[in-house]
Amino acid sequence: MAIKTIPQTKLQLLRSEKLAKLPWLRHAFSTRHGGVSRPYGGNALNLGFTKHDTRAAVERNRGLFLKRLGITNARALITLRQIHSDLIHRVESPPEHSLSGDGLITNTSGLLLAILTADCLPVILADKKNRAVGVFHAGWRGTVKRIVEKGVGEMQRYFGSDPRNMIAAIGPGVQSCCYQVGEEVRQ
Repeated sequence: MAIKTIPQTKLQLLRSEKLAKLPWLRHAFSTRHGGVSRPYGGNALNLGFTKHDTRAAVERNRGLFLKRLGITNARALITLRQIHSDLIHRVESPPEHSLSGDGLITNTSGLLLAILTADCLPVILADKKNRAVGVFHAGWRGTVKRIVEKGVGEMQRYFGSDPRNMIAAIGPGVQSCCYQVGEEVRQ
């Protein structure tokens, strides 16, 4: 899968060329560049609420990211408290309470599903026939628990998705030069 960089600003977005062919789907993977967060190397685009960054900085970063995507309704951004699991939520509207898990699926137009990653992999699945989408936080624990495969199953169950009509995109993650694992993880 080819991913191309969208230039023009310091804030860099990466897009899947195959997903970009779906006119009904807006998607992007962010990088760490082009934001206002200081604790992560200065001018970082930190999109996750952490104890190391201010709420105001994260909200501003999210606003910058959404603006770059051409989206004005930040209320439609749906995220999770990620727990390195295989728990997937179907969403039809912005939830009243925060969700915990590592996957989100929807076929509701206008909702923005977001997965936050540092060293894990973000995965997007799009059903081009039924206009359904899923996003998954695929760390090693979620991968062992087959979160993406379970996401396909949940999309089949709720939306009638056929895997032959799905397009998958895997976003950037940590490289072996920067992250070492033990034998238990390799197995």
